[in-house]
This record gives sequence, C-alpha cells and structure tokens, in this order.
Amino acid sequence: MVLKEDEEWSSSDVHSIASADTVRVDTSSSSQSSTESESSIGFRKKRPRLDAIKESDTLTDSREFVRGILRNRGDAILQEYELNGSLQDKTRRQMVNVLVAHMQETYGKHPKTGTKTKYAMGIVTLFPSLKDPFTSTGHEAFFDARSNTGFLAARIKNVNRTTDEKASIPKPSRTDGGPGKVREGTQQPAAGCSYDEDLNWLQHCPTLARDSSLVVEKMQSTFPVRQHMVKEGRTASDILEQFPCFETVPGLIEEDFRKMFPENHSRFLIKWPELKPRVVALARQLLKQNGNLTVMELLSSFDSSDQNKEGWNSGTSSILLLLCLLPPASQGRSKAASAKVSISSAISRIIQFQKSGGSIQDFLDGTKQTQSQPFLLGIGNSKACISSDLLIVDHKAIPCGARTVEGAVDELFKTHFVFGLHYCQSLHQFWTFIQTAVFEIDVGVSCESPRVRELRSKLFTP
Repeated sequence: MVLKEDEEWSSSDVHSIASADTVRVDTSSSSQSSTESESSIGFRKKRPRLDAIKESDTLTDSREFVRGILRNRGDAILQEYELNGSLQDKTRRQMVNVLVAHMQETYGKHPKTGTKTKYAMGIVTLFPSLKDPFTSTGHEAFFDARSNTGFLAARIKNVNRTTDEKASIPKPSRTDGGPGKVREGTQQPAAGCSYDEDLNWLQHCPTLARDSSLVVEKMQSTFPVRQHMVKEGRTASDILEQFPCFETVPGLIEEDFRKMFPENHSRFLIKWPELKPRVVALARQLLKQNGNLTVMELLSSFDSSDQNKEGWNSGTSSILLLLCLLPPASQGRSKAASAKVSISSAISRIIQFQKSGGSIQDFLDGTKQTQSQPFLLGIGNSKACISSDLLIVDHKAIPCGARTVEGAVDELFKTHFVFGLHYCQSLHQFWTFIQTAVFEIDVGVSCESPRVRELRSKLFTP
C-alpha cells in the first residue's frame, strides 16, 4: 500500500522527535474503535498522522522503529551485531536493502527527506558503532539531507532504476571543499608591494641547493604570489617554472602547507600511528570476507620483515591497505566513466618504484602520456628497501623532505593543496578520507561518499 504524500513525516517533524528522543504510537482503544468504524462503512484505514502519534500512550523511538523492522525481516542482522559489536559490509548492505524495501512499501517509491532521516537516525541509534563521530547527527553515511546522499538514498535510486522509472533524487550538490577551495583570508600580493627582487633571486641564484635557509626565507616572502597563481588557475608547471627551487630544495611543500593550515599541518604524522593497527585489522576482516588478492599480498608484505621480498615494506603496505578499504568507485553511467579502476592500478597512482641507478628523466618522459596527477616515486634496491622518495608533479620531480614513507605520503597529500590540484578520480575517496578524518580540513563542507563516512565511524568510534 502506498500512502498519500501528505501522510509522510516531514523533516521538521523528525527533528522534533529526535530532540525529544521518543515517538508515540497510537494503540488506544479509541483508535481500535475508529478502525472498526471505518472498516464497517467501507473506508480504507489510514496511517495515524504525526500529531496522533505524538499523543499516543506507547513510547517508542527511532531505534525501536528500526529494531521492529529488522526483527520481522532481518533478525540475523541484530544477532550479528549483538555477537560482534559491528556489522560486516555484506550485512550492512543487507540491512539497507531490508529497510529500503520497508520504506518504499510504506511511504511509496520516493520517500520524503524526513522519512529517510527517521530510518537513518534509527540505524545509528540501534547500532552505535555505525555512527560517524565527525558529524552532529552521525547518520550521514546512511542519509545526508543536505546533499540527499547516503546508503539509503543510493539504494532507493537503484531500486527505482531497475523498474525503469526515473528517480527523482537530485544529484549531490557540489561543494567547495578540498584543494580547489578558495579560502577566506588566503594571502594575496599586497597592493604596491614588489616581489621582483625575491622572485629574480629564486629563479636565477645558482647556489639554491647550498643555501636552503635563505631559500626558505625568500619562499616565505613570496608565498602570496604562489597563492595568487593558484587562485588564477595557473598549472603546477607554471608555478614550478616560476619557482624552480621546489625541484632542488626538499621541504618547501611542507613550508607552504604550514602557512595555509598552521593548526592542521602535522595531524597525519600524529594520528597515523594510532590508526595504522586499526586499518590493518579491518583489512584482515576484509580478506576473510572476499579473499581479495591485493589485500592478501599487502598483508603478507606487512607481516614480513624480509627486505629482499618482492612486495612493499610494512609502512607502505599499511597505507595501501587503507586504499583497499576505500577502493576506486565507478563514476557515471557511460562506458568510459563506469569502467572501474582496479586496486592495483589505483596503487600505481599513489606510488611507483624505480631501482636505484635508473634514469629519472627517462622515467618522467615515460609518464607524460599516462599520468598527470601527483604521485610518489620510491627509489631503492627493492620495494621493501626504499632509500628516497620523489614527488612527481606535472612530470617534474620534487625531492621529499621526509625520510619515511609516512612522511612522503603526508607531503603527497599536501602537494594537492600547495598547487591547487584536484584529487585523482580513482583516489577521491582515499584522499577525502585523509583530508577530513585525519587532517580535519573542510569537515562538513567537502562532499564525502557514504563509504568514507562508514570507514570513519569504524576507525574512530571507541
């Protein structure tokens, strides 16, 4: 039975229920007599309106509402959570399917925002480990009213598509979060201030590599010039041509990022040691669920201390396991867009390897037709024994100031912001997670996928 549109819950109704933390259901005798009366004269019974629900005697809340649905249709889901304190991805998908089926049977094919919010609120109240600790309500992974996205909204769209009906769910709104955002208070060249002397020195001084402290001083003074170039949409090549010292003096990426985000610049290196074992533990669970070959190889490399092995070292493997938890997603409906990038291919867009003694220029020439987004080039005797890292940006090599893979990945992330570079599409979930969950930049502003929000709840919820 599909109810009339005016009988659904509005968004404001759900928010008022959430603040009271209760929902009343009419089970009074008057309701029973009214039902009998309607039945006797041939009227179809209508669902009680919200004001009647509020006035009833039986107290329930969104949690019990969802629990009641799952008891009837998915009791195994409740049992799994009670046993493990969490849900596997397969079980979470099953739960979403059950709840969406109930929602559409009750409220029609296109439920209102308030209805979807009620279900999402019930999920994270019933299953606290699924709650996102980085948002005010915690249920945005299942439904985000601001962008009309989440697991519930996606499932509704897919169900409607399979019935050959046009879904009325609007596409997620674009936001200004991330590397491309124009930020308030960004330093711009001061009116009447000349940077010519410092710019000329940085371009032509032959002692750049030997006088790094003076380079840093000149780079700090010309920081507004680079910010203005990014704001104008100038390419990384343009900026590197104007400031060739990036290619000779390590650590300049870090200096610019520190000026952009003075309170956030060190958060990856502080948080990763705590996150690392949690990521590896989740990857082991993932391996048990689907036996992914790439995950198996990375876990094997993580567990091995042999520097002569073929795989990456444990530090690199742990970071790449995070990518396995946020795999590339297909984009759009066209054949070209929907071609899903493999995890192994996505790994090559984060880091590649070259044996010591190889020609860097030959390597750069070989990437001109294949990859334009920044990535790391690890140089060493083997993948397990990297001696140095280079940042490859617009087919130019920038030395890393860091001496560990964690520091190199930290600089790689920051490169996007320093040069105003968009994330590689197949790595968008990976970098967005690091941006919002680790660096805590543009939280609530950037458009995050449900999978990013779900992983955040798994890694950060006690």
